[in-house]
Amino acid sequence: MFFKKRDNKIYEENSIEFIAKSEFISKSSTPPQPAKSFLPEWYKNIPAHHTKNASFVESFGNNNSTVKQCMPFFDSWTFGYIMTTPCDIIVEKNFDGSNVKVSSNMMFDVVGDRRMPGKHSMPVPEDYYQAEFTWQTHWEAKTPEGYSSFYTHPINRPDLPFYTISGVMDTDKWYITGNHPFFIKKGFEGIIPIGTPMMSIIPFKRDNWKSSSRAMDPMEHDVLQSKVRRHASSGYKKEIWTRKEFS
Repeated sequence: MFFKKRDNKIYEENSIEFIAKSEFISKSSTPPQPAKSFLPEWYKNIPAHHTKNASFVESFGNNNSTVKQCMPFFDSWTFGYIMTTPCDIIVEKNFDGSNVKVSSNMMFDVVGDRRMPGKHSMPVPEDYYQAEFTWQTHWEAKTPEGYSSFYTHPINRPDLPFYTISGVMDTDKWYITGNHPFFIKKGFEGIIPIGTPMMSIIPFKRDNWKSSSRAMDPMEHDVLQSKVRRHASSGYKKEIWTRKEFS
């Protein structure tokens, strides 16, 4: 844990360490990187407004901004770290196209094959081949005491030809190479290129939570809305949003 100065304020920062399983892996592959490094081109190319010039919508109290100005959506793209494939992954259909074989260079040995999931396994979604494979990860996260890591499919990436299953590990105490199950989309055959996002890694503090429920008071709702709507644009960013940093 260390401290960083920004905007004349001192912020506390935690340290996450990515450890390679061997010296070969550390020198031949890339460790997980901040998720902000993997913004897809389609997101980068979205304009800030639906029209060439921003127009004000009086009834809504905001301009015609697109999802490009939605900070919750932006945060999801830059949240945590991304682990990528260390080499090309080859996906081949069998003779009748009913299933696939997934393989990689033997030096990296990044793919495991569990074949048909048993009745006690997680059901495979219908639009994926009914076979379970695993990412045999060679970089693992080590977090400060009291922090765990949430491993999940790369956020907002339904375009990928596979689906990585989610899991949580207490990475302050356990940071040994793991096996993360994934499924292959039906119809896909070809190469998953080196550097493709495999999974998101999101560190978090293990806190206990207790839930409750209530109805929102109308005045409470209007006051909250007014904080954002009184700005012609980017009201949430100006009034509510807090920067999240992963480096």
